[in-house]
Amino acid sequence: MLGTPSGPGFQCNNDRAFLSNDKNSVTADPVRPGVAYQVWDRLVAPPASAIGFEHERAFFGPALMSKTTDFGATWSTPQVIVGGVSQDQTIGNQIVINRQTGALYDFFDLIQGASNAGGHRGSNVAYVKSIDGGATWTRPTVVASIQSVGVSDPNNFNPSTNAPPALARTGDIIPEPAINPTTGQLYVVWQDARFNNFSNDEVAISTSSDGGETWSAPQRVNESTGQPAYDPSVYVNAGGVVGVSYLQWGPTSAGQEPTTLLIRHSPPPVKGDVGLSFDHPNPLDGPFNNLAAPVARGYFLGDYQGLVANAGGFLPFYVKTNCADGGPGTQPTCRAIQSVLSPTDRRPTKNDSTDVYAITGG
Repeated sequence: MLGTPSGPGFQCNNDRAFLSNDKNSVTADPVRPGVAYQVWDRLVAPPASAIGFEHERAFFGPALMSKTTDFGATWSTPQVIVGGVSQDQTIGNQIVINRQTGALYDFFDLIQGASNAGGHRGSNVAYVKSIDGGATWTRPTVVASIQSVGVSDPNNFNPSTNAPPALARTGDIIPEPAINPTTGQLYVVWQDARFNNFSNDEVAISTSSDGGETWSAPQRVNESTGQPAYDPSVYVNAGGVVGVSYLQWGPTSAGQEPTTLLIRHSPPPVKGDVGLSFDHPNPLDGPFNNLAAPVARGYFLGDYQGLVANAGGFLPFYVKTNCADGGPGTQPTCRAIQSVLSPTDRRPTKNDSTDVYAITGG
């Protein structure tokens, strides 16, 4: 237990309120030994609102932070770092840290359900900043709106409705940040449909070279194929190269959603350039059949994947379907799941229908 949160705009009686904690992430401080920060979002509503609470005027969705200074042995009482507006919330909080200044940046999706502060009603890539080790934080700054339409397949069936389209549950409301370890240049990626007249989600990126004061216009990362690209991750290696990994579908057919993990690289920016000229997409794994994934409000591989760098290049961590586990050195394959029309067959081939993978050479 981390304790009871407190902060501006947050009032809660734990015995009476409906609480839901979600999407926690932990960031170790690269310039303060033994220090790490955990952030997450919390939904708070009256107890009768456990279902459909977002429609209650009493609904709040603050972002919370707890800090350790002794390598995780103890944690501070959680404090609210974003919150205080009814029917607004954050989701997907993640902290990156500037090694030169020690500044903390917490990125998230700022969902303004009732307010329209700054003309930003709806979902937005946003961040708050702390220059005193998380003691105090700025008000949210919006980078860009999130214009996602979700990921769906018109050629296959939704098990909940026995009709197309087949929905994929993805990280369509989860922005992913990164920071250049040498220069402090900030990057953030997310799913967006603005580049194709809102036909399907693709991967957008924006960058800031002035500590978040200004941001480049959203730019597409993936090559346009007419198929969804989603669940992006971003990282900047020690040489300043930006890597963006993501999943992308090929042409779908009955019983198949061929899904490939790809990565693109952008070289370090030169003066006056935002540094977002990407090389050709490099396929790292797949295709595998997304229709073999478990169904949880859509075929579900997870809300987000991961990306880091090592001496050998970028190292993606990702989830894929794994219907037929093979031995060492074998490539598991997934049989096609048949249409969920009668006779219904919603079972994956094996109980562990997805696994977590890491692949070198990215």
